[in-house]
Amino acid sequence: MLYITMMIKTYKYRLYPTEAQTKCLEKTFGLCRFLYNSALEERIAHYKKYNKGISCFDQYNYLPEIKALFPEYNNIHSQVLQSTLKRLDSSYQGFFRRVKRGEKSGFPRFKNKDRFHSILYPQSGFGVKDTKSKWTHLNLSKVGHIPMLKHRNMEGNLKTCQIIKSSTGKYYACLTCKDVPKEHLAKTGKEIGIDLGIKNLIAMSNGNQIDNPKHFKKIHIKLTVAQQRLAKKSFKDPKRKASKLAVARKHEKVINQRKDFYHKISKSLIKDFDIIYVEKLNIKEMKSWRILNREIQNAAWDQFVQMLFYKAESADKKVVQVDPRNTSKMCSSCGKLVEKTLSERIHKCECGLEIDRDHNAAINIYNRGRQSPPRESRNIPSEIPKSHRL
Repeated sequence: MLYITMMIKTYKYRLYPTEAQTKCLEKTFGLCRFLYNSALEERIAHYKKYNKGISCFDQYNYLPEIKALFPEYNNIHSQVLQSTLKRLDSSYQGFFRRVKRGEKSGFPRFKNKDRFHSILYPQSGFGVKDTKSKWTHLNLSKVGHIPMLKHRNMEGNLKTCQIIKSSTGKYYACLTCKDVPKEHLAKTGKEIGIDLGIKNLIAMSNGNQIDNPKHFKKIHIKLTVAQQRLAKKSFKDPKRKASKLAVARKHEKVINQRKDFYHKISKSLIKDFDIIYVEKLNIKEMKSWRILNREIQNAAWDQFVQMLFYKAESADKKVVQVDPRNTSKMCSSCGKLVEKTLSERIHKCECGLEIDRDHNAAINIYNRGRQSPPRESRNIPSEIPKSHRL
């Protein structure tokens, strides 16, 4: 096994806190959420009164006073409180950047219990007990030693720790490590073009196709029934919490099935091919198609492409995004544009070529990718994207 260069990588592990540790974590989440909302309210009031903003460093300076007024904040690591204020500042900065670019953007909002589900230890206050077994402990300051299922070993230098609570009440630790060595896979000398679709999730330029498993469609009826039961429960009904959990578990099952499927597919592609050409789709614009909106969301093409990128980065392979314009219309043999409706699945051209529509598009993507300049390729760190987090 040959290791070359270094990268940043995030390892995600399941936590199994005790009842006392769960209560401590829930209290920490609640206090951090209250701090976030209070800081947001302060920013809004300060701007209305003085017509200027307030920085996160100014709010950092108020933390000692907050701890004096609310002694319960002394039971939370100081850097967790600072990272909560930094999180609010990042939301503010992102909002103004998008407004400056003329993009539609929502103002930072107050968080309720269902919208605040993570805390961050940015530098210290945590540690992992090194053991040979898969069971170990994550030591969190002011919380204790939490049992953790370490299904794979970590490499590199441990830098940050993010604790995430899922909608079903499960806890996870996302441990970010720097200077992680890349695992160089053997070169195959092969290249491939990929067309992403709905009926066939992946069509390759070599003629192979992978069907869309449509995990959401298989559970759609059960999910609808669970949602209807939840809608009938009033907010004062003691059974509402159980109904809400039932809906969340069904959503979680679909997410896990999709992620598992995409992990296996992307790993296989990276192992078999050195360069992968994939179309650069504008997902936001495509979601405006009301007929296919649900199918596009369930296909989650962007999630699959993100997996390709960070697996390619880790394996020292390459993924190139190309312009998707007219790849479905253009004949891969003569280059002539052939108009088609979405229902037409066979490409027929005057030159005599008659092949599957998606196969034809994959060949065009492959040819265009080989002609594209190197700047169209990109590599991203192997961190867990926000769209993958629970």
